Amino acid sequence: MEIQKTIHKHKDSLVTGSLLFGPVIILILISFVNIRNNPEKPISKKEAFLSFFTNEKNVSSKKEFPEVKTEAKSVIVKNLRTGEVLYEKDAYVSMPLASITKIMSAVTARNIFKKDQNVEIHLADIMTEGDNFLIVGEHWKLSKLLDFTLVGSSNDGAAAIASSAEKILRRNKDVSNDAKPFVTEMNTLAKEIGMEKSYFRNESGLDTPEGVGGKGSANDIAVLYEYTLRHHPDLFEATTASSFSVNTIDGNYHTIENTNEIVNNLPNLIGSKTGFTDLAGGNLGVIIDPSLNDPIAIVVLGSSREGRFSDVKKLSDAVLEYLSEE
Repeated sequence: MEIQKTIHKHKDSLVTGSLLFGPVIILILISFVNIRNNPEKPISKKEAFLSFFTNEKNVSSKKEFPEVKTEAKSVIVKNLRTGEVLYEKDAYVSMPLASITKIMSAVTARNIFKKDQNVEIHLADIMTEGDNFLIVGEHWKLSKLLDFTLVGSSNDGAAAIASSAEKILRRNKDVSNDAKPFVTEMNTLAKEIGMEKSYFRNESGLDTPEGVGGKGSANDIAVLYEYTLRHHPDLFEATTASSFSVNTIDGNYHTIENTNEIVNNLPNLIGSKTGFTDLAGGNLGVIIDPSLNDPIAIVVLGSSREGRFSDVKKLSDAVLEYLSEE
């Protein structure tokens, strides 16, 4: 009887509570079922890299970057998330780029090809300077040939990618009056993304009878690296390893060493590309992320063959010192 009286006494309160909290409980139960039935997918590599750029740019720091002496004529150390230039030395002067050009070639190819089309190797492709033992007539997945080309700085690979891309351009665009439509696309993209001091004469960065294969500033390369990290982050993945091995579609096995000799000596390396010609000297551009979610580009142009590596290592060490001064 007492229980019945108590229930009757609080009947109105129970009804009101059920009306208020019933829908909430139902929503919680529905959410639980949805989570059980639709577990969250792991974020993609591109989504992970895009998280670098969620904060506002142009955040300046009052800290002083350590003084570093380099052989390179042009240097930049730039936080790609905030846009802050931590250190620079003639970073806005146009310099020969050599094989750092191949990053632009790779990005341009990605904008032309459908996802992972095949690329055939032709005789003209392997007639360029340098021999990475590509075989006439063999077929590559574009993504694998891009990896091979960037890791080993393969001029043959760059030539094959460019020639295949030009066939696509000639089918889809009126480029009949353009002898090098792929290079034209490279130059167009450079302007679009803000590489103000850059131009390209070929896809590889090799010196030509007319002079250098392409020029740009250290800051331009930092701009290119940020664009690549935003739109094609997987292009950098293979460049963080000391070597790259692959089987072509035809079953041919290829392996190539990374031209970046200090690839294993940089903190949380997420991208790199070398360059060297007689006219350019030694170039190297890398992205490191030692503090996580603060990708920092280090670019040196106009150093020596060996000096580019010691320059970047010293600058990388300076970044660690700079970040430790919190």
